[in-house]
Amino acid sequence: MARRPVPTHDSARRAGGRAPSARSLARDPQLLAAVLDHTTSLVVVLDRAGRVVLFNRACEQLTGYRAAEVVGRPLWDLLLTPEDAAQARVLVEGLGAGAFPGSHESAWLTRAGERRQVAWTSSIVRSDAGDVRVVVEIGGEVVGAGAVGQDARALVGEQGARHAAEAAADRLEHILESIADGFFATDPQWRLTYVNREAERFLALGREEVLGRTLWDVVPALRRTIFEDECRTALRDGVAREFDAYYPPSQRWFGCRLYPAAGGLSVFFEDVTRRKRAQQSQRFLAEAGDILSSSLDYQTTLQAVARLAVEGVAEICIVDVVERDGTVRRLELAHADPEKEELAAELRSFPLDRASPHLVFRVLETGKPELVPLVPESYLHDISQNDRHLELLRALDIHSHMIVPMIARGRTIGVITFVRRTGARPYDTEDLAVAEELARRAAIAVENARLYGDAQQAVLARDDILAAVSHELGNPLQAIIMAEKMMVASVHDDSARYYGDAIRRSAERMERLIHDLLEVHRVQARQLTLERRPCAVEPLVREACEGLMPLAEAKPLRLDIELGDTPLPRILADAGRVVQVISNIVGNAVKFTPGGGRVWVRGAATDDEVRLEVFDTGPGIPAEQRPFVFDRFWQARRTGRVGIGLGLAIAKGIVEAHGGRIGVESEEGKGSRFHFSFPRADTPDARRVAARDRAAQEPPPPAEPDA
Repeated sequence: MARRPVPTHDSARRAGGRAPSARSLARDPQLLAAVLDHTTSLVVVLDRAGRVVLFNRACEQLTGYRAAEVVGRPLWDLLLTPEDAAQARVLVEGLGAGAFPGSHESAWLTRAGERRQVAWTSSIVRSDAGDVRVVVEIGGEVVGAGAVGQDARALVGEQGARHAAEAAADRLEHILESIADGFFATDPQWRLTYVNREAERFLALGREEVLGRTLWDVVPALRRTIFEDECRTALRDGVAREFDAYYPPSQRWFGCRLYPAAGGLSVFFEDVTRRKRAQQSQRFLAEAGDILSSSLDYQTTLQAVARLAVEGVAEICIVDVVERDGTVRRLELAHADPEKEELAAELRSFPLDRASPHLVFRVLETGKPELVPLVPESYLHDISQNDRHLELLRALDIHSHMIVPMIARGRTIGVITFVRRTGARPYDTEDLAVAEELARRAAIAVENARLYGDAQQAVLARDDILAAVSHELGNPLQAIIMAEKMMVASVHDDSARYYGDAIRRSAERMERLIHDLLEVHRVQARQLTLERRPCAVEPLVREACEGLMPLAEAKPLRLDIELGDTPLPRILADAGRVVQVISNIVGNAVKFTPGGGRVWVRGAATDDEVRLEVFDTGPGIPAEQRPFVFDRFWQARRTGRVGIGLGLAIAKGIVEAHGGRIGVESEEGKGSRFHFSFPRADTPDARRVAARDRAAQEPPPPAEPDA
């Protein structure tokens, strides 16, 4: 239930096409200015220090002073006689305790120096905390005060006050009867003392039937609700309250404002159901959107959306999807009542029957939603397949439902059904709009998930073909290599050796390519085998770099190892795979760094891992390409074709298979930094992994002989 402090200086609110509410009237600055400047009563507002806050036109006409000359100055500076000034100071000092007389007289001095006797009625305006904020004084000049006696002045003041009060009451009643908000007032014993037309309409009773009766007798449904709690709090604490409350008999939300006073409680209320429903709909769609975007498994996400729907917008939510072969599959049937889950599960066992006039099939065929505010009993008979099916449908208490299509690329790929039971508010066009928006988002999620699945299947098929072809090429390639060796050994001709060397180099390059293709397939299929053992880092780094030294010297460029004087901790890893990672990353840096540049390797240790870094002074990697560096078949642009882009993808797969991390930082024109890590061998986690690997490699115990 929303609660908020009562605003004191809000701008006026306007509702299109309807009369302003009492709250907006009370806060409209233009209306207040018009009322204060056109009233014949003298109106002065003072702050706690006695300074003038407001000085209306009637005061200007009486005194000859303009408001700008008076506002901000203490009242006694210009307007009071010395004796009245002393009395006013005493009165102001009592403001903190709320001590201020309800009525009094004082003499005002005009600009011309004339005395004008004024009869005043005073009231205090308190803050939400109960402190005195301002004093409002409304008065009228006592005509003939110098010539007529004190009794005459009192009589004239009393008559003027009575006439002013009657006029004010008439104006207030006119406003209360004109506003679109409901309004009623009670005395301290909760007896209704006033009810406006809108409140009469809400109560469905005439005011002559309710005035004098207690609020709780007239509207017993308000008993033991937040409305009663707030009313009692407002009257007890003397503080205005504002809140929203749901009224079950009308199934609507109302915004309420309570104004306590010594004479009882004034209550304004307005129908805010449309606003509350809009808020709930937006919240529901936002939560559903989060679910739909959380995974590419559309079946799981649609089931989660159905369960979300039964938490607020439906008692039952059913999701049916159209499979690729055209069959309709009931993906989910969620029920808000956990006790009816078994019933819902049994209902799922009845497949949809195309021979029945089920609205699901009509929506699938037309692509148009169906809204049925009141589901007739005959419909349940028509779609039931047997007596048990009809019994289950009746047990679900289907009162109102709507069925909306999920449409993607002009094709209906499923439907979502929302059901409400008897007693709940029937669905309407506003509900249908929300349901259609949900179905639209769901259709996009389903289509994206299916397209992603198709792409994944295509990639897997491609990888399988590459792996199969690579494997099959191995034997012919080995035959070529053996034939080349035999040819060179048997022929002592320089030209034969020259062409033989060309054949050997090409065959070796093909062999490396086939090896990489098979490796990346193993990485993708999570079939990478690891023989993890504790091993020193520096020998592995030197082994990898020494194999690349001839390539670096040929450019030429510097290839340095900077691991520091303190040996790095041992890592738990497959030594051959670590060398492969370092070779791939350092080799990549050597390939793309121009001659005269530099490539170097550094290392550092943390509590649980050893981190290696490979720096280069190459051209760097553009920002838009960095996210794809470790993808298969990625190649740096503007550097020519060097390999087919599998080395970094294989390195990433090996590092992650060890439980490590890999990444890259780069800036165009300033080189790159690749970093990767392997777990230390001396951590508890590493020891557990090593023990598990040893257990997996131990042969099983021999089977016991049969007795």
